[in-house]
Amino acid sequence: MPILLLVTFYLLGAVPFAVVVARARGVDIRSVGSRNPGAHNVMTQVGRGWGWLVAALDFSKGVLPVLIGRWLGFDEWSQLAFGSAAMLGHITSPFLNFRGGKGQSTGFGMLIALYPIGSIIGIVLGLIVLRITRIVVLSALVAAVIILVIALIQSQPAAIVISPFLVIALGLLATLPNAFALIRTHGGIGGALKAWRGGRE
Repeated sequence: MPILLLVTFYLLGAVPFAVVVARARGVDIRSVGSRNPGAHNVMTQVGRGWGWLVAALDFSKGVLPVLIGRWLGFDEWSQLAFGSAAMLGHITSPFLNFRGGKGQSTGFGMLIALYPIGSIIGIVLGLIVLRITRIVVLSALVAAVIILVIALIQSQPAAIVISPFLVIALGLLATLPNAFALIRTHGGIGGALKAWRGGRE
């Protein structure tokens, strides 16, 4: 039963809503803008309303596995595994040759379904840090640490405590193809770092 559910939620997460919505509007989202099949690219290339629709659909991919797992009586570790399967499906979609989006919306959905109060506080403060610093990794770490601290204060189960760091790890997995592409294109790690910094200035 859990294996079947893991596969089901992986395939649910793999549904490329950004591609489907953009294609319905006559746009191949993988050939325009950042070429990332995610909500932000849909917002910039198709329209803000369509981008928010994709974000909501991707968010639901993280929420539903957790809620269904809870409804079926599974513990927090299983709920975390179900949500993570959906996030992994989003990042490595078999419908897109095992490529996909970055998984932020799906990861946020999973966290909020697992631990609403702590996750909302952590994510909001992390977004504030992102707005100020423009450093995604720093904002993610701030959000994760805040969720961790609140979870520890409230004596939450271990699965809840580690959940934000698992989301960060899966998010880093999503960035690996781009990182390797930068390294190949710019002749090594040093050149890739220079290109990355240049793109941020």
